[in-house]
Amino acid sequence: MNAPVDVGRFGSGKPVRRLEDPTLVTGRGQFTDDLERPGLAHLVFLRSPFAHARIRAVDAAAARALPGVLAVYSGAELAAAGVKAMANEVPFPRPDGSPGASAARHPLALDRVRYVGEAVAAVVAESRQAALDACAAIAVDYEDLPAVVDPLAAIAPGAPVLCDAAPDNIAAEMQHGDAAATEAAFARAAHVVALEIVNQRLAPNAMEPRVALAEMVDGRLQITLSSQMPTAVRDGTAQCLGLPAEQVRVKVGDVGGGFGMKTGLYPEEVVVGHAARALQRPVKWCATRLEEFTASVHGRDQVTRGEMALDADGKVLGLRVRSYANVGGYAMTVGVVIPLLVGPWVTTSIYDIRTIALKLTAVMTNTTPTGAYRGAGRPEAIYLIERLMDAAARKMKLDPAELRRRNMLRPEQMPWTSPMAQTYDVGQFEKMLDQGLALSDWHGFAARREASRARGRLRGRGIATFLEWTGGGSLGEQVTVNVLPEGIVELTTATQAMGQGIVTSYAQLAVDVFGVPIEQIRVLQGDTDRANGFGSAGSRSLFTGGSAVQVASERTLEHAQQLAGEALEAAARDLEYRAGRFTIAGTDRSIGLFELAARQPAARITAEGSATAGAPSWPNACHVCEVEVDPETGEVAIVAYASVNDIGRVVSPVIVRGQIEGGAVQGIGQALCERVAYDDSGQLLSASFMDYALPRADGFLGFRTEFDTSVPCTTNVLGVKGVGELGTIGATPAVVNAVVDALDHAGLGHDAEKVQMPLTGPTVWRALRRDFDTVRLG
Repeated sequence: MNAPVDVGRFGSGKPVRRLEDPTLVTGRGQFTDDLERPGLAHLVFLRSPFAHARIRAVDAAAARALPGVLAVYSGAELAAAGVKAMANEVPFPRPDGSPGASAARHPLALDRVRYVGEAVAAVVAESRQAALDACAAIAVDYEDLPAVVDPLAAIAPGAPVLCDAAPDNIAAEMQHGDAAATEAAFARAAHVVALEIVNQRLAPNAMEPRVALAEMVDGRLQITLSSQMPTAVRDGTAQCLGLPAEQVRVKVGDVGGGFGMKTGLYPEEVVVGHAARALQRPVKWCATRLEEFTASVHGRDQVTRGEMALDADGKVLGLRVRSYANVGGYAMTVGVVIPLLVGPWVTTSIYDIRTIALKLTAVMTNTTPTGAYRGAGRPEAIYLIERLMDAAARKMKLDPAELRRRNMLRPEQMPWTSPMAQTYDVGQFEKMLDQGLALSDWHGFAARREASRARGRLRGRGIATFLEWTGGGSLGEQVTVNVLPEGIVELTTATQAMGQGIVTSYAQLAVDVFGVPIEQIRVLQGDTDRANGFGSAGSRSLFTGGSAVQVASERTLEHAQQLAGEALEAAARDLEYRAGRFTIAGTDRSIGLFELAARQPAARITAEGSATAGAPSWPNACHVCEVEVDPETGEVAIVAYASVNDIGRVVSPVIVRGQIEGGAVQGIGQALCERVAYDDSGQLLSASFMDYALPRADGFLGFRTEFDTSVPCTTNVLGVKGVGELGTIGATPAVVNAVVDALDHAGLGHDAEKVQMPLTGPTVWRALRRDFDTVRLG
């Protein structure tokens, strides 16, 4: 079959405006909280004010007697009704070899609460205000217990115990690499550098809070919510409620940001589903911002000691890492896998480092459980290796770019298998470095530093050269294509839009195949009755879902060509296809694609396609940041930020630029201002935007962003590499390295490396006076 010819300015690689935006920016989006139903009831949760307490009793008699109250549920009552604990497996062993451990997590706390904000009871009422009033009337008898919020304190003898199966609060521990070989490498090293660093806890802060609306439709439970993974929500809800999966339908409309925190199932969604079934009427819950801070998953929160051994020429001989991950009150599967496995996959990044020893411990504390947040383990690992690279360059008095160059893997070494048994299919990392240095005018920095000094500012320069892992393995996606008589090509997929522009990218891929205007492509998502799959996380939507779009579209066109041959009484091989029309070669006899669809018995042409990546993709980049520090206040301003990014084939240039730069802003947020803070009793001190700072547009002067598309990925049919998390991963070390460089040149020398994120004005001001927060790893 001849390929479609020119697809104009709407196919892949073209700068198409996002199809999603007109609806959203004109206020016509349909978010879950916009939905109304006849007889809609409202659910509100009563949450624990204690970080650790035993629940002696829940007295809801007064609440049930209030006007408008339809039901009140406690954890004990849900359990009596047959509602099960959430499915959870800690997949790695504890240090003594016993199975990984966590307390069971129930939709409403049963017997004990383990963090401030854990849901203890739920009220359903005719109005939200009536539900709030009833919550205030519930009397919970708590026995306050000692709490612990720091992972190092939690593993100390005598610390409060969160889970009987883990008296030391260690949920799981993993070791990777060869400890003996690493010890030998350090013994022969000419240089050794060591850093103790903190990746502080972060709150994802999606613009739209979590929302769930449950109702009974034709005898089945239907839940509409804001989620990245509808299929996971369906399966998890069915498990908790004791239903077959086919008795639950999950729908997702517009999603106002996900960033990983809307993956999987939350306890609240189970409670809303149970209430709708029990009351046989629609029930809605919408989280407040306070609930988002206290009860939605947090990210990061690792304390790490990293050591690097180098020979006299700066070649890395070995890497040793000891890390403690605070996974919160419940050690959830994702919360454990991220720091103990996924992050370590990129430990050695783009460098030829063959000897490593990693010891990684997941620790339970009386804080909100952790889970996926943009980058999910890779930012922590890359932050460590990039900070160590700068520390080694400083010790050896080398240009940090030169030290990185000496250790980079070369193209002729590909495919390369890392010490973590991860295989990089392709990579031209030195080429990316050279482009990044040129874009940032690396060698002109001295003059800019002097100009800043003349204005009374300290200027610093930081670099990060790195890669990340995206979405490989056996988790595939399936796409169904329907060609409809009304002139529409409809794509149905289980991946989920959440602001990242995936609808536009999918439509551009379909334009490549069908050669019709992009307005004739319709993408359907967010309905488990129409499509099931893993969903959107780990920068995998285009990597796997886009590949499935291409496969399904090509199969549909091949099927249509056979049908066109029958309609035109010609051999399919004699047909040419162009811009929505099949023509017998050399004649004027033809039939349109949509006319052909109308002739079919089902009035449509349908085909399915699936794609499973054979292995991960490894997007990589060089990010360079320059900062100015006000020595009188410690305030940091980003005055230049340049990046060159290898994400393989670029389908939507406008979207990938937004992904890189938006992701970088989130990485900048971790570097400069964001931090979830608890006091020693487990009370959350940063539970509003008055106390939790987000990056603002006036904090940096913008980006210079370029892409190198010359090295396509070989593990998927599109040749693409994930892009959604790359900017976040690179920005944090680039910014922090720049601030450390400024402090070093202000006279702090190696002491500058003691500074910890977030680098707020007061933190940097104190650092300039050699006043640092200490990290104690024993």
